[in-house]
Amino acid sequence: MNVAEVESILSQVRSGRTEAFEEIVRLYQREVWKVAAAMLRDIATTENLVQQTFVNAYFNLDQFQPGADFGIWLKAIARNLVREELRKQSRGSEHLKHYHQYLAARLENDREHASAQDRMSEALRQCRGKLSPAAARVVELRYEQGVGFESLAKQLNRTIEATRQLLSRIRIELRNCVERRVSQP
Repeated sequence: MNVAEVESILSQVRSGRTEAFEEIVRLYQREVWKVAAAMLRDIATTENLVQQTFVNAYFNLDQFQPGADFGIWLKAIARNLVREELRKQSRGSEHLKHYHQYLAARLENDREHASAQDRMSEALRQCRGKLSPAAARVVELRYEQGVGFESLAKQLNRTIEATRQLLSRIRIELRNCVERRVSQP
């Protein structure tokens, strides 16, 4: 189709006969498809981009210079949309890459943390095993059974303050023991 025929169709579209734009789509769809498909790998994305090219062209017909090659103008719109899509995909890929790195680092930290927790738990178990039977019983009553200070003091036949001091000394003993065990290779 020559320039005059395309100009005639565009004139009809501009004057309100929007259905005439279907002829423009029919005439240029294959060329626009080639531009988009050459740069994109995805058929669905290409189809969407071709459609968006014609939508953009329709709404921006006032920017088309009469006498210019309409096909070249359409393909320029398509190339710009393809570039925008590729940038968007690149940003998406970059975000995914960063998120993957974040997850990998977090997983590694979780593994290290779990390993450290395992070492601490094992050290605490061993250190509790070294406590005197009376001290082990106090730890069990307070931290495993949740016995309050008042009740614990009565069971131990001590004052509440003496019970707090006893527990404090046991915790210090356990902490020192655990720190020694964990720091050993």
